[in-house]
Amino acid sequence: MSNILNLNLQWRIKRLIAMLITFFERMSFFSSGELIIKDTPLLRHNIFDNIEKIVQPGVVKYFIFSRETLALIKESLQTEEFLALFRRMGVTKPEISYITYYQTEHLEDPTKSVYANHWHTDDTLRPNAVKFFQLPEELDESIGPMETLTREDTLLNWKQGFIRGHMQPIEDVQSLKFMSKEHGLLVNTNKCMHRAGIPAEGKTRKMLMIQINDGAGGCSIDRLYKRQFTTEPTLLKNLFSSK
Repeated sequence: MSNILNLNLQWRIKRLIAMLITFFERMSFFSSGELIIKDTPLLRHNIFDNIEKIVQPGVVKYFIFSRETLALIKESLQTEEFLALFRRMGVTKPEISYITYYQTEHLEDPTKSVYANHWHTDDTLRPNAVKFFQLPEELDESIGPMETLTREDTLLNWKQGFIRGHMQPIEDVQSLKFMSKEHGLLVNTNKCMHRAGIPAEGKTRKMLMIQINDGAGGCSIDRLYKRQFTTEPTLLKNLFSSK
């Protein structure tokens, strides 16, 4: 029991420190950069055909890319076409910290937070971190697409004390639902609330996600490969750990 209490205390301390770091960074981070860019270019579609192995430690299934495919993804994101989009979001020195291609399944109880299916912001990522998303196939509402709120609607939720949870308090909000395989999506998930949709029973959703930081958090292809087998790196999860 004491071990569990110690681990819980350590987690709370690490989360507090991580959130303090991002709070002070927010105070000094002034940017007119865009927070959501729709209709971005696609990475090469054949990346989804180059799966080395599949692992499923829980309800989420992960498709592991080879080192060669990871290098191709990294190279694609360093083209001027993508660099121009990153600059629009205030990211001048993009560094790729994490690449994951995964599948989510139906949840019997949507009130339980299992795979980011509750509204939240990535509050332990740096304020100017962005994420790139791409779908391998077209979705409809039944597949449970990812949903994102504008900064304005996010702030309205915060003003009512809603930081994360299953049901947001503000009404008549039109979320952006990412359903098209014809284009990618870039989002500053630190500043915009979002959630993973839940597929209907018997259905699943696959999606590629790439975490990109500005001038920090870059790593080698080998480390990107190994990180596919772990949870997403954040200030909270990586604090006090070796890089």
